Amino acid sequence: MLAIHEHEVHQISFMNGLSSLFFSIGSGLLSFAVGLWANAAFQNGSSPEGRVLTSVGAPVALLFAVVAFGVGILAVKKRGSLLATIEAQSVNIPAPGN
Repeated sequence: MLAIHEHEVHQISFMNGLSSLFFSIGSGLLSFAVGLWANAAFQNGSSPEGRVLTSVGAPVALLFAVVAFGVGILAVKKRGSLLATIEAQSVNIPAPGN
């Protein structure tokens, strides 16, 4: 059992929220890019707007998805380092009667 201060609990919760947010954003952008490419692959003729979205919009969405996944991974690592710091600074207290 670890003794954790309230601000540390809030910081861990914040990092969990950030990682969830950025992984969700990354998943949405990746789905958008794959959807654009799948639509272009199965469509006979495309409009000029469709060609622009396929050639520019999908790669940009993919790039932003990679960035969002990277920020999500950084948030998970930051949370892990915070937990490691808390564990390193904690002192084991023996159970009563031992």
